[in-house]
Amino acid sequence: MDSRPLHRRPRSTSPHSCRSNDTPAGTEGRKEGRKESTWSPTTRISAVLVSTDLERSQRFYETKVGLTVSPETIRNHLLFECGDGTTLLIHGRPGANKADHTQVRFWSTDIETFKTIVHIVTSPGIGRSAWFKDPDENTIAVFQPE
Repeated sequence: MDSRPLHRRPRSTSPHSCRSNDTPAGTEGRKEGRKESTWSPTTRISAVLVSTDLERSQRFYETKVGLTVSPETIRNHLLFECGDGTTLLIHGRPGANKADHTQVRFWSTDIETFKTIVHIVTSPGIGRSAWFKDPDENTIAVFQPE
């Protein structure tokens, strides 16, 4: 084992970096006359994927995953409401996805209802998991807790 001491980079002072635990929420980088931040851990969150063909992606996520496009969808995007205030946003762009990790994980009470699942991995004490690729090679996981 390496016995050298760990060297850590100093914390960022940028107003765009994550805040430290001793900085009150909403005060990072605040300037006089600016509205206070209203972000909190309970606001909506979206997973974001990319697609080179939004029509193909819409067909896939509607027919294979069972999602419905939201009326809030804007040009060059697909927005799917996923429950509990979460959404899946798919952004159209000319270049393909290059990520090699799971980009989105869906929680399920019945993993076998996903029409894309071929192989399910069971982890005793944890649950069941499966992975599949969408038409743009985005890696999607489905997890069913025990």
